[in-house]
Amino acid sequence: MALRMRYLFEENRKTSVSALYNLFPQTQRVLVETLNPESALDKIRSMTQEEKRSAWNDIKLQIFSRTIASVYSVSLLHLFLSIQVNMIGRYLFIRHLRDNNNTLFKPNTLNQLDVDEKSQQQFLSVVAHFQNEGISRLIKIVQENVEKSAADLSLKKVCTPSDMFDLIEDVRKQIEQKFFDEAKVLESESTQLETSLSKVLLPDESKVNDNPTLNMLVDELRDLVDSVHFVNVFRETCNSSFSVLYRRIENLMMDEPTQNQMRVALFLPKLMRETKTIMNDQLNAEYGNVVNEYVWAVHENVTLNKYCVMVYSHGVVY
Repeated sequence: MALRMRYLFEENRKTSVSALYNLFPQTQRVLVETLNPESALDKIRSMTQEEKRSAWNDIKLQIFSRTIASVYSVSLLHLFLSIQVNMIGRYLFIRHLRDNNNTLFKPNTLNQLDVDEKSQQQFLSVVAHFQNEGISRLIKIVQENVEKSAADLSLKKVCTPSDMFDLIEDVRKQIEQKFFDEAKVLESESTQLETSLSKVLLPDESKVNDNPTLNMLVDELRDLVDSVHFVNVFRETCNSSFSVLYRRIENLMMDEPTQNQMRVALFLPKLMRETKTIMNDQLNAEYGNVVNEYVWAVHENVTLNKYCVMVYSHGVVY
């Protein structure tokens, strides 16, 4: 039975990645429409000098915001989908044991939910909240913190990869600490916080329909998302995805004759183009992942996979 569980767990991993790639086009569309420095660049030639200074500052903030929000989206969606798929996988595996009267299976209060196909589809569609509303919340959170860290960054400054790492890490530190602090509050109080990860990832409880099975699944998912453990796993997946960004930033600067240093004004267009590759939705036909470096880095994250094993095996007593 352990071998079958392992095989099904690996299948869950592939399913999560396939679902993730399907969400990329819409997610990227929202990011590009909301944070659109390309449009501002097209208009800048006809501006006065004073207008250009203001526009360039806005372009700078939009490029950093879109880049960081894109990397966060890859990590968040991968983590969220992995949890959903493994929750469904667990209940299907339990049903298989129960239906086949497996003598090693021991019923308990955690494994008696019977998840029908309609409930499965409704549960998996909950991720639509992120694309419809949550992504806008995430963008706003990122923009606010980018402004704090990058507002005073001069376009004339000569920067190194290390300078860029430090700036992005400063933004990350502010955002992820706030998520962590709010998770601690949510674990001890029954309340809703506007900038918590559950607000980004899940609809309000009042918006979940009257299907009791779906409600139980969403309640379990909400408990996971509202936990400090979830935020810690999210941080670890972000370490993996942002490490890809930092490596690519270093490569962008290495391509220049000045190697490892560049004026911010010259670096920003390169970073702007990089954001288009973060949500590259090409799929490896043989395995269902690998092509996108950001996705692969998160996919192979040890902490994420240990967490998914915990979710998948929760309540399976044998």
